[in-house]
Amino acid sequence: MDTTFQYYFSSPPFCVHYFILAPLQKENRAVGGEKKLFHFIFDEAHKYISEKDDENIKSIKIFEQIAKEGRKFGVFMILASQRPGETSKTVLSQCNNFILHKIRNNVDLEQMRKSIPYLNDSQLTRISYLRTGSALLVGEPFSIPMEIIIDGKDYGDISKSYLPSEIWRE
Repeated sequence: MDTTFQYYFSSPPFCVHYFILAPLQKENRAVGGEKKLFHFIFDEAHKYISEKDDENIKSIKIFEQIAKEGRKFGVFMILASQRPGETSKTVLSQCNNFILHKIRNNVDLEQMRKSIPYLNDSQLTRISYLRTGSALLVGEPFSIPMEIIIDGKDYGDISKSYLPSEIWRE
């Protein structure tokens, strides 16, 4: 019987890398019998899994090692980032599935082109024009990339982008 644990980090402190991720990887390597699964969700991943972050190079190396070898030991990462171009290329290259919302930045689009073999040029261009609430699902579970519309009303308040002209009128 598999046991699954989920953890959510929006800004993990340096110690999370050494005192949670690395020991879990070692624990699952040593455990015989029951395999535990650990799913870590990292929001704003570009802030701390960035190739440009020289201060935290050791922690980035741990993320890269887990991205490359973690699934052997039941350790999985889910990354959320508005700036994939700033996220570690090694970590992104190990991702198998993507939920893509609108991306307009050329650096980020180019990184997606390099990281996702499932996308062709027209689909990549389409990402720049996705509506609010739309996403493109690509990866191993999908035989073709799938565009979906997410109705946020059923899940809480709808995220709203404010127009400066509306606020100035008030």
